[in-house]
Amino acid sequence: RAFVSIVGANQSELLFGDAGSQFSGRVRYDHIDNKLSLWASGSQDVTVDNTGRVGIGTDSPSEKLQVVGNTLLNSIFFNTGYGQQFISTGNGTTINFGQPTSYVQNMSVQGRIQASSSVMVGNNTITASAADVGGIRYRVSGNNSYVDMCMQTGASAYTWVNIVLNQW
Repeated sequence: RAFVSIVGANQSELLFGDAGSQFSGRVRYDHIDNKLSLWASGSQDVTVDNTGRVGIGTDSPSEKLQVVGNTLLNSIFFNTGYGQQFISTGNGTTINFGQPTSYVQNMSVQGRIQASSSVMVGNNTITASAADVGGIRYRVSGNNSYVDMCMQTGASAYTWVNIVLNQW
């Protein structure tokens, strides 16, 4: 059952439920603040303000999306529009990046990247190409470990140039 209620001179609600549940589900619109609020179980849960900011756990969001309270974020997904996952937190501790295979790069950052710990470079064994120029790789072969950089060596020639070799 649902019905419309006038809360005050500036607010109206669409109530859901029945008298026994005291209509604990509701959508409230504030005419003065131009704010829409969603309620479940008798408490305000989500607010959309007049600038399009969404608040979960707050009725005054300060960002496009603001979540207030104890939250456990296990997964968040942003889709590219091609039906493929762009960013995912995976298991909650690792962030995975990826774009459709038609794109050349998986992540592009304008500005610098700063890490408070080490930056891991994979064991890349692919043939050097224009797409890899400037790239750094770490690899192991036998009792040797290498740090290499991909460089252009001709008009259309590329190679991995060894920077450091460590033998054990």
